[in-house]
Amino acid sequence: MKGLSSKGIFNVILPWSIKLIVFEPLRLVEVFIFKKKINNYSIKQSPIFILGHYRSGTTFLQCLFACDSRFGYMDVFQHIAPELMLLYKSTLKKILQVISNILKAKNHFHRVRLDWSFPGEEDIGLMNLLCEYSPTWGFLFPQKFIKHFTQCSKLENPVVREKWKHRYMYLVKKISLQNNHKPLVLKSPPNTARIVILKELFPDAKFVYISREPYEVFVSTERLWHVSKKYMLGSIKGVDKNELIFMGFETLMNAYLEQKLFLKPDELIEINYDDLISDTVSTMNKIYVHLKLNEFEYARPDIEKFVNDKKDYIRLTHSLPEKLNAYVKIRWEKYFQAHERIKNKM
Repeated sequence: MKGLSSKGIFNVILPWSIKLIVFEPLRLVEVFIFKKKINNYSIKQSPIFILGHYRSGTTFLQCLFACDSRFGYMDVFQHIAPELMLLYKSTLKKILQVISNILKAKNHFHRVRLDWSFPGEEDIGLMNLLCEYSPTWGFLFPQKFIKHFTQCSKLENPVVREKWKHRYMYLVKKISLQNNHKPLVLKSPPNTARIVILKELFPDAKFVYISREPYEVFVSTERLWHVSKKYMLGSIKGVDKNELIFMGFETLMNAYLEQKLFLKPDELIEINYDDLISDTVSTMNKIYVHLKLNEFEYARPDIEKFVNDKKDYIRLTHSLPEKLNAYVKIRWEKYFQAHERIKNKM
């Protein structure tokens, strides 16, 4: 395959080959048993969508929602093996967790041990269903990142949009069935540019947007790209990584700032990353109250326990060359201003 990196062969091609060979017969069985049920299934309770760019705290926020047993969510197993989640998850997930524990495997993206119950993302699930309209493919083929990420996040092409909606609904129906019909809390950063489309699919959906200082987003996304190198199928040679970060962030943020205007006040709450980290329980309470979710006191003990268990987690410190730091502040001036408005509103 032209442009394929040696690391991509070992870290991506080999696992994908094993997955296709081993899982394909199992997938066919699941399709045979559940296809009709999925097609006829109707999601009764609209999801809550967590919005925000990569490295903005969306995963931490979803972990907090996952403390509330009244909600369902997509986990790592489901986004890696979405084709098997209904028939085989309970068995395969236990086996994979045992193997991961023995090997002391790590989730390098979040610097935690590999936990197959950890929150996952729908766009990774779509990619693993071989849906060509997942922006995640752009991280595997960085030379095509900007075109692919823009097209598959904003979904401006009517044909692409309708095909994406069909595949997305198929995936979300499976997630809902696997979670015993609970209201879902879903988190996938490209959804930040899809508010209008998501409202078409789920008219009563609620949204939580988490805002982090753009400078911190930039430097943390740099690390995301560094970790992603291990899994790339295409070469990153000759690619301006900084421009990928700039364009990816601008794609999501421009769409968000435009589309959030279509939401009613009680359908969206905007929170500040630093507030969520420093005053977690109070911020979660505000989310529940503003969006008129379930009674917060039911979830408070589990959320407090989760926060206490994470007290020893060390946040990374980042730095950029002075010139790049200045350029980030100039190029993203309006996003810094948007962040300040959210920060002051909290």
